[in-house]
Amino acid sequence: MTETVVASKPLSPWLRRAFAVTVVVQVAGMLVSIALSSLAFAAACVLFLVMAYRDRNIIARSGLELPFALYLLAVLLMCIFALYPGEAFYNSRRVLLIAVVYFIPVAFPDKAAVLRFLRVLLLAAAMFSVLEIVLFYFNTQDRLAIFQHYMTSAGMKMLLLLLFIPLALKPGLSVRERSGWLVGLLPIVFSLVLTETRSAWLGFLVGLVVIAILEYRSAIAVLAVILLVFFLAAPPKLMERVTHMFTTSTEVAHETATVGSNMSRIRMIRTGFQIWMDYPLTGVGDAHMCEIYRRYVPHPEDPAEGCHLHNTYVHILATHGALGAAAVLFMFFMIGKMEWKLWRRYRRDIRGTIALGALAAFIGFLVAGLAEYNF
Repeated sequence: MTETVVASKPLSPWLRRAFAVTVVVQVAGMLVSIALSSLAFAAACVLFLVMAYRDRNIIARSGLELPFALYLLAVLLMCIFALYPGEAFYNSRRVLLIAVVYFIPVAFPDKAAVLRFLRVLLLAAAMFSVLEIVLFYFNTQDRLAIFQHYMTSAGMKMLLLLLFIPLALKPGLSVRERSGWLVGLLPIVFSLVLTETRSAWLGFLVGLVVIAILEYRSAIAVLAVILLVFFLAAPPKLMERVTHMFTTSTEVAHETATVGSNMSRIRMIRTGFQIWMDYPLTGVGDAHMCEIYRRYVPHPEDPAEGCHLHNTYVHILATHGALGAAAVLFMFFMIGKMEWKLWRRYRRDIRGTIALGALAAFIGFLVAGLAEYNF
């Protein structure tokens, strides 16, 4: 009895480079165009399949296979029992983005390649932010929303800032390298402020505290000074967004749109729980949320209210049910646990610095999800 051994074919350098470029365009492209990012993702999928066919060894285990599998199973159940199965299945295409977890180590196989990728990402984010700021003032917009919706833009900027800040603070950097990181961060921070998105602000602040406590405790004083300067120098419009961040009094709701927005969010959270109680196991499905919401709140003050529930956890509970929410929370826990372990293991290495940024960004994402559906 003999075994047939299939030999792996060597991958050509141009194929690897082309794949890396598509991944860069996919990630950086999200800052300006979802369509561009989607096209790059499709190209990356094709190239990855070609490379996997030639060399199966490029598919490495991530350690997240179990939570991914449980999440996919929960999504499948949600689609089967959804009120609108076809639309729910179509809207679930976001699960394909799990593939990016397996793309990254192939596109950027060593520390030097990862750092190059992050520098390119910083450059792209800084350049787009500068352009956004210029266009914002020329167009006299109310909130910065040049390439994306202001909430989408703010969420991405928050994630990038928290990922980059530990790299800018890492001991041992040359003056030139540290200056490059800091100069790149400035326009991203400024553009984040101009989005006036409180969920992203709060996530960013919590992420900064995580970075400071875990690695750079001396930065807490700097953070306190920055906050003090903001409160002293911020224009009244921004201060109103901050001072009424958690206000829900009906007595002042007519005086500020911020309080009205807060009350709308509370109403959506309550309604989300009502929807879940009616469809407890697999939810109503991730489709036609506006229409379903109107069954519970027929005449909301804002016509857009309820199209998503402005709370990641309640939205998943309503659309995916208890099974889906449990799968998502387990996946979140495992991702956070992995990032924590990587930071502890490589704390004195650049890999630990990147893991710290990823952990802070992930925690910021979780916090921002309390006031925005960002999953």
